[in-house]
Amino acid sequence: MIGSLVHLFNWPYGHDPRTGRVAIDSPCGSVFVGFEPSRDDGIWWDIRHHEPYWAAQFSLQTHAVPAADGPRD
Repeated sequence: MIGSLVHLFNWPYGHDPRTGRVAIDSPCGSVFVGFEPSRDDGIWWDIRHHEPYWAAQFSLQTHAVPAADGPRD
């Protein structure tokens, strides 16, 4: 995901080799994505939007939940 945003869509990024944190910003400055697998609280992904404000965080334990009635063939 990060590679696609940086290389295909020219999102600027920063990388801290000491912590492994990668931070990327949308070219317009409204969306910010952080990836830090070494965080103590287990949150690996942090995605924030500036206007209107919203945020989402994802951990290693975040799982996709299948539909209640199961897969459809």
